[in-house]
This record gives sequence, structure tokens and C-alpha cells, in this order.
Amino acid sequence: MFKNIKLTFVFFLAVTIHAQAQRIEIIPQINYTFGGKIYGRFGDLNIKDSESYGISLDIVNKNISFQIEYFYQPTIGDYRDYFNPDLNNQRSDLRVSWYHIGVRQRFATNEKVVPFAGASLGLTNFNLDSSPNRYNEAALSFGLQAGTNLYLTERIGLRLHGRLNFPVQFNGFGFYAGSGGSGLQASAGAYFIQADIGTGLIIRLSK
Repeated sequence: MFKNIKLTFVFFLAVTIHAQAQRIEIIPQINYTFGGKIYGRFGDLNIKDSESYGISLDIVNKNISFQIEYFYQPTIGDYRDYFNPDLNNQRSDLRVSWYHIGVRQRFATNEKVVPFAGASLGLTNFNLDSSPNRYNEAALSFGLQAGTNLYLTERIGLRLHGRLNFPVQFNGFGFYAGSGGSGLQASAGAYFIQADIGTGLIIRLSK
């Protein structure tokens, strides 16, 4: 699945650059991502707040920009069992990766200050290390975002932004404490919401 998504990203990038791009902006970023909670049949998994890192490639055409975005959150998953208190407070390493494409509307008041708002769609991958077991599951997801680009020079700027991210469907995964016992089973349709705030360094490339 991820191979197909990556090929789609490459195709999207090539077609958009060829057909529409007036300039390209590369934006490495650092964020603070607020946690969320996934509810299952036997318990819930609380995702802790943590930093996240990412990069965005924006293809700008007048007041519209198309984006390809990736960011990564290393965090902790804290499991709470509904039926067995002995399994509560089980913590495991959790790595969340977002792969999105999207569009932004830019509201340029001048060349230096450019507010924006947009939406994106893609996949979110959850990699949970619940020793001795590991789980790697993907969910369809979409995002909403808003912020402001502050251009310091013709080539360099800062981006300030906030986002809401919505993984909307899980194929199902398990979270088990130690060597066994009941665990979290999130079925199709389980979802949660994450929010982040962050900043990025805009590197503007002319066409």
C-alpha cells in the first residue's frame, strides 16, 4: 500500500510542477503534537504529547499551493484495560508517520505576510512496539490546517501553523502487555483526533 502511495506522490508532484508551478517552497518543520486516545473493545490507548518533525514541499500557483507533506512523531502509547486492572499503565514506544497531499488557499496581504488555510488527505502509519509483539498498521486520514508565512527575504521565510489531523479508519491492531492477556483491538471505524502547532523554515525556489 505504501509503495502505491509513494508512486502517487511522485506522479502528483511531476504533473503539478510541469503544468502549474510558478515556484516551489521546501519547508522543514518542527512541531509540538498533542496526543489523542484510541478506543477499543477491551481498553484504550492514550497517545502522549510529544515533539514531531516533518517536511513539506509546496508547489505555488498564484494564491493556491499544492503540497506534499510528511511528518513523524516519536511518542509513547499508554494502555488502559477495561476489564483487567493489572494490565493498566502498560507503556510502549509508538511511532506515528503521516503521508499527505493537499491544497492551501493563500490570502496574501502583501509579499511579506501570507496567511493560509487548507486541507489534506493521505495515510497515517502506526508502529507500536509492545514487546514481545510489534504492530504496524495504516489508517486513512485527513487534515485541516491554517497559519501564516512570513517572508524575510526573497528566498527565506518562516511558517507558523496549526493543524488538526484525523485518522478515520483502522484495519485493526492489538496491544498486549508482556507475554499475553487481553489487549486493545481497534476495529474498522475507530478514530481519534490529533492537533499540533509548529514552525518551519521556508526555502523558496524560483521556477
